[in-house]
Amino acid sequence: MPADPSLTQADFTGLTLEGIRALYYGSAGGAGYDISSAQDAQGHAVTLPEINYVRVEVLSGKAEVDGFAAVFVPQRVGH
Repeated sequence: MPADPSLTQADFTGLTLEGIRALYYGSAGGAGYDISSAQDAQGHAVTLPEINYVRVEVLSGKAEVDGFAAVFVPQRVGH
């Protein structure tokens, strides 16, 4: 199960290990990126009903990518 991409550092503040595990919903972790804020070349918001390709650009150093996945984002209490 991929990690919820909407999680932020603030979501973890004050949580016990049990609370952190609950936020991950069975995920082993990883970096999540939310594409709902996608923009066109002029900076206007766009809706992406489908994605066919993902391009990863490494500007310096190296990157290790294991995979990409569509992620269900659960509704959390207080959000």
